[in-house]
Amino acid sequence: MRGETVEEVTCYWNALSAGSTVVVPLGPAGWAKAYGTLRDRFGVVWALDVVRHG
Repeated sequence: MRGETVEEVTCYWNALSAGSTVVVPLGPAGWAKAYGTLRDRFGVVWALDVVRHG
């Protein structure tokens, strides 16, 4: 899932993280302002990041 701002992606992260297993904590990455992955309570793996413009 990709968002335009760190705030937007943080909201998604907070909603998905209830009962999940964090694989990579949400934080800055070389290619994105924020990136993280988690496995939700249903076993679905989510990768979230923020588009890096310019």
